[in-house]
Amino acid sequence: MSLFQIKTDRFSLVFRISIAVFGGFLLANLSAYLVSLILTGSNLNNLVAGMLLGFVFYSAAIIVTFSVKTSMRAFIWVGASCLLCFIAINWIEFITTEQAVL
Repeated sequence: MSLFQIKTDRFSLVFRISIAVFGGFLLANLSAYLVSLILTGSNLNNLVAGMLLGFVFYSAAIIVTFSVKTSMRAFIWVGASCLLCFIAINWIEFITTEQAVL
């Protein structure tokens, strides 16, 4: 194994770990907030349910990050999931504020 290959493997591992830690944290928080917006009921119950499901999304992000072939695919999966949650949150908030104005 060449020196370049060793450095590339180390960079890939550090990149995957950072995707799992920071991307998973972001995905867990976004999904918890999204779940609390979607559910009906008391705000406290929605928040607790969202936080519990956030652990599931965080675990899923870690599993996906280390199960795909390349670190770029892991970045795309976690990044796309975060982007979809962010878009859904903004869409729901836009609709609810639009109805509040009317």
